[in-house]
Amino acid sequence: EELTSILVDAAKNVSDANESKEISPLESQRRWEREAEGNVVERLERIGLLSREGDVDKVLNTVVNNLIVSGNLDLEAKCRLLLTTPLETFTIGHTIVISRGLVDVLPDEASLALVLAAELSHIALAHPTRTEYAFNDRTMIGDEEVLERFRFPRTPEEISSAAKKAIALLADSPYKDKLANAGLFLRALEARTGLLPNLIQANLGNGL
Repeated sequence: EELTSILVDAAKNVSDANESKEISPLESQRRWEREAEGNVVERLERIGLLSREGDVDKVLNTVVNNLIVSGNLDLEAKCRLLLTTPLETFTIGHTIVISRGLVDVLPDEASLALVLAAELSHIALAHPTRTEYAFNDRTMIGDEEVLERFRFPRTPEEISSAAKKAIALLADSPYKDKLANAGLFLRALEARTGLLPNLIQANLGNGL
């Protein structure tokens, strides 16, 4: 009788720790974008195209934080340095990437703010990140293929709306009265575009 009589206590307050909660489509999209951001940053670091975080990144982040605070933006963003010469920028998730070549030729901090404001505006306007890079197989490519297959350009519509947002951010920023040199730099660069095609053409993102 002891072996055949089985008494099972009623379960009380039992919950499945592995039970997943439903997430909204927006949160799902954000998760994919964060995954894509991490994969791309890690791959660019491993190949040596993205520098390790250092003093230059601190300067870039200070400028971006100034724009975020003065623009009353409720977001976080960080900058990373691309170790290439062509003048280009792009965003992947909440990471703003700017080339070393561009940093080297910008005449002052206000000009740097102008360039970073354009990319920060893509984040502020929630322009999407290419989520196919969230799949590891999309970043598991040979080093020589990275520059051929990684692309982060924005559409003309996104660039146009980001430009308007950037102007508004700069108008409220500490740099609003210091943009004369930035204008001179852009005009000088435009005048020499035909002479410097390899310097102007972006490899991964958006040309200046």
